[in-house]
Amino acid sequence: MKGDISKLPVWAQQEIQKRDGKIARLERQFDEMTSQHPGTNVKVQNQLMYPDADLPPDTAIDFYLADTRVKYDRTVNVRIDRRQPDRLQIMANGSGKFRVAITPSSSNVFHIMFVED
Repeated sequence: MKGDISKLPVWAQQEIQKRDGKIARLERQFDEMTSQHPGTNVKVQNQLMYPDADLPPDTAIDFYLADTRVKYDRTVNVRIDRRQPDRLQIMANGSGKFRVAITPSSSNVFHIMFVED
């Protein structure tokens, strides 16, 4: 933390030090996790405030499109096809009451969504 915290109550100083330590530990863990996979074929693009992160090669990614994180409730699993590594395998799960709809958006973009039957 930047700034002088010495005039704060001791409990507040301890809390700030504890949180600073936690932030530093999490940053180290993130750096370790994302630097161990040079040459990987999977990268998470974070277009907001965190840096992009390399994931282990051939990592499968689950997207939860429902309000819950239930494995087969409107999830889309994307991975590089193991038998044909120049292709993506996309598996959509709608938990029985939804069907998958794929709609084009532009020449190289399409949307995957779930529509209730």
